[in-house]
Amino acid sequence: MPNKSYEKGRRIEYIIKKKLEERGFLVVRSPASKGAFDLIAVAPGGERILLVSCKADGYVPPSELKRLLEVAEKYGAEAYVSKKEGGEWVIELL
Repeated sequence: MPNKSYEKGRRIEYIIKKKLEERGFLVVRSPASKGAFDLIAVAPGGERILLVSCKADGYVPPSELKRLLEVAEKYGAEAYVSKKEGGEWVIELL
């Protein structure tokens, strides 16, 4: 049985995934990845690649932030983190 933290993280991932898909992005989850990002989103035509770290509070620990930014730079992607703002889930460019 998954723990509550995992379940909350998964819910956030699906909320952000849906929002990006509604904006035309192709979005793939990296479930339980423990990697640099939770979602990768590609704009139509591949003009933009977003790597998204889904965090309930918007805080990305320094080691994870460093890795996320390194991966984004290596692949020409934009690094984002999720957070709740005014009761709404949003992503913010790092």
